[in-house]
Amino acid sequence: GFSADSGLAVYADVAQVPAYESRGLGYGDLCSPGWLEEDPELFWGFWGQCYNDYRRARPHEGYEILDRWAERWFRHSPVAEQIRALQQQAAGAKDGQSNADHNDHDPFSVEDYAGAFFAFTSNVDAHHYDWFHACEIHECHGSTEFYQCAAGKQACKYATGVPLTCGGDDGEAAAAAALRRGDFCESVWRAPLDFAF
Repeated sequence: GFSADSGLAVYADVAQVPAYESRGLGYGDLCSPGWLEEDPELFWGFWGQCYNDYRRARPHEGYEILDRWAERWFRHSPVAEQIRALQQQAAGAKDGQSNADHNDHDPFSVEDYAGAFFAFTSNVDAHHYDWFHACEIHECHGSTEFYQCAAGKQACKYATGVPLTCGGDDGEAAAAAALRRGDFCESVWRAPLDFAF
């Protein structure tokens, strides 16, 4: 698939790390949200490494090819306009009104309706956001990019700034500065409601 073609480990291999193998943990075990409370270092170690790997990987050229096809044949076609009109009508929106059903704390903004193209993916690397419009992306497992505050059902204002980078990256300095300012959420972080395996 596209993740593997981008140089990322596939699900069967992502947890093949001596630290996990010595504890008898496979990928399915590590995906349990219970680790966040039971062993936060294990949870953030695993998901932080996945996040870092995904962000450092260059998306496969197939994304660009699909984006060109979508732009050429699907986004601006008469059928796309008809589909958008039906979606607006179903949402009760007026002609030309955007799909702005979000709040300031959502991790991304959906400004339009998909039209005749969308990407349905089980990949959690969020590479689709590098090429496609947010309204075109349907992630059946969620993504490592978006975490929410466990204190509520909506993402709090800190959710998009979860600092998971390591090894002296800018994210680490930004996290330290946020801690000094007291500019952080004191609640436990969790993956979004639709993040599931």
